Amino acid sequence: MFLQKLLDPEDERRRRVRRARIVRRNRIKREVAQGLPVRRLRVPKASDFALNLDEPEEWTEPKSPFRPTFGGNSYESTQQRQTVKQIRATAQQSATPTKSLFSSKSSKVQSTAANNASATSSQESASPTPVPSRKSISRSMSPHVKAKWQEVFQQVVFKRHEEILAKDPNRKWRQERFGLLLFAKREYARASEHLAKAVSLGATSSLCWRRLAESYYHMWEDGGEWEVLWACRAAYEQALNHVEVACSPVALFTYAQVLELLGSYIGALTICASILQTFPKFEQLREVKLRFVLLQRYQLFSSVSDTSTKLAVLKKCTEYTQELLLDKAITEGPRHINVLYLHTRLNEMLVDLATLSVSEPQGQTPKPKLAHVSVDILFQGLYKLAVKCPEVAPPPGVKWKSWKDRSETYTAFAEYFRAQGENVLASDALSQSLELLEALPPESTNSGKSTNLWRGLTVEQRDKRIALYLVLARNYYQCNQMEKAIRSMEAVFDLDPLHAEARASLVEWFPAKWQYRLELEDASQVQIARVLRGIWDRKRALLRRREVIRAAEQKYRESPYHLGSRRQVLRLLRDKYVSLFAAQDLAARSIQRGARRYLHYARMRWKIEGQREKTLRELKSKHQTRKYRYNRIVRSQLAALQPDEYENRFFREDCSALRIQRCFRGERTRKDFRRLRDARRQQLQRQNEAAKRIQRFLPEDHSR
Repeated sequence: MFLQKLLDPEDERRRRVRRARIVRRNRIKREVAQGLPVRRLRVPKASDFALNLDEPEEWTEPKSPFRPTFGGNSYESTQQRQTVKQIRATAQQSATPTKSLFSSKSSKVQSTAANNASATSSQESASPTPVPSRKSISRSMSPHVKAKWQEVFQQVVFKRHEEILAKDPNRKWRQERFGLLLFAKREYARASEHLAKAVSLGATSSLCWRRLAESYYHMWEDGGEWEVLWACRAAYEQALNHVEVACSPVALFTYAQVLELLGSYIGALTICASILQTFPKFEQLREVKLRFVLLQRYQLFSSVSDTSTKLAVLKKCTEYTQELLLDKAITEGPRHINVLYLHTRLNEMLVDLATLSVSEPQGQTPKPKLAHVSVDILFQGLYKLAVKCPEVAPPPGVKWKSWKDRSETYTAFAEYFRAQGENVLASDALSQSLELLEALPPESTNSGKSTNLWRGLTVEQRDKRIALYLVLARNYYQCNQMEKAIRSMEAVFDLDPLHAEARASLVEWFPAKWQYRLELEDASQVQIARVLRGIWDRKRALLRRREVIRAAEQKYRESPYHLGSRRQVLRLLRDKYVSLFAAQDLAARSIQRGARRYLHYARMRWKIEGQREKTLRELKSKHQTRKYRYNRIVRSQLAALQPDEYENRFFREDCSALRIQRCFRGERTRKDFRRLRDARRQQLQRQNEAAKRIQRFLPEDHSR
């Protein structure tokens, strides 16, 4: 039946519908005639087929690629199902139990309905033998056999889905089911296409929206564009309208990661806070805490808020980081240095805020010694951990006190965090590195106002600041924080107005402000260059060109085959020398080609001669040994290589060997013939003597 459905499922469906209608009509007529109440089957509820979306194996592939049809509940079909059950039970007792490939979870519902319908017939018949459960059958099947059958079934199902969707792509259920199958097979691009098509056709299930969002997220991880991430966010927003997705911490945390990638830190922070409050036993709670602390640190110092609020939030963040540092999975993993750096920086900021918030008496300054001691201890621990990491290891001879105040320390941390994808930590490290750079006083005019904030810096200091601001701008752009990225690029532009990357980035990121201005500057530079290359310099350039041409030709005449001189004269006098050099190159290549060909065949000939002599020496040494003296292969090769010396000799040896063998075989044959002849003669003589004795007694018998 399964193969018949695969060959022509539409015809099979129509025939089943017609048969079910006829059977149901006849059954109703029979029950009405007998005065019995009409039986109507219960349609299965959606809760019977609900899926748990948070389990790792939350969804299994459908065991049949077609929709279930209801009907066919006549007495004959009940008897047929009962007979099939008895036959299967007998076969499972006699043979080793194996799991059927096409069994489904809905078979339990069908078997219970069949048992209820055939209750009267089962009471009269004998009780059937116990049937082994499907779990025991699946356990008895070897994993590789099960995987092979599943792969074959998947291929059949996929092919059937593709055939039907190629004819009619506007099937909502089939588009959704095929997309789920592709997602389970980890073909995320195709799965997103089919699920998006199902959504456009009107699919509204939570599983469809969630799998569509996860497909977009996997495509982004594989190197997708920003549009894929925005589509992932839109799909998650639609999926969160369903209760089963909104109550899933896994889906919420993934949505928070998507928002963080898109730069929506407030939304990601809100979701992480709700996960911490609503799901305290979440498996990935440490990841949620880490993201919450990072986003909270960024949000606090990116927004204007009072000191008391910042202190409360900072204390909560330090508590979370302290819990993470006590976690074995963090301390023994690669993120130990990230969490310790974050904890140290948060404590340092907490100390600074506490120092500012303390009410200072007149003539006194606050000295939070214990807090500073704790921060120093944390920096010592971070220094010991950085020594073990080659990416952020301090230079030899640098102690922890001077190491924590160096700008290069935080630059190395920023590169390390950017390599790990932690853009928030990288931004913090770059900001701290910029703060630690030495600030030189700017030059001032007579009026006392600063003309340029970056004047007075050396070239090395300016280049260092440019490099830091460039990395900071790229990092903010990666975080999708365009305002801060533009400010960082503007700082680069102030340091170096002719910096190419800064000018291109400002035109691309903020064209309303910078495009017209930079286009005017470029146009003015072109005009200035045009004036500078005016008439008064063209004569000088022409004279200089003549001198260069004369010197190049003189150098070419002195060394006509020098590559540099040929290139220079060809660049200056292309029309004069291009044909000559082309003919010379062609002739040189022809000569080189002939020389290479001659050398190739000469090497082949020398190699063959040497190999022949070597082979001949080896064959001669083998022929002289007792083992290979009469070896047929060795003798044939020697006769082929040196026929004058060995061919006649081997022929005579073969002839003499034949004569010796012939004589030896004749002698052996004559000996065997004589022995057999004598034995035959003795046998015949014994037979004759026995016959004579018998004939001697025969006359006496006749006389009697």
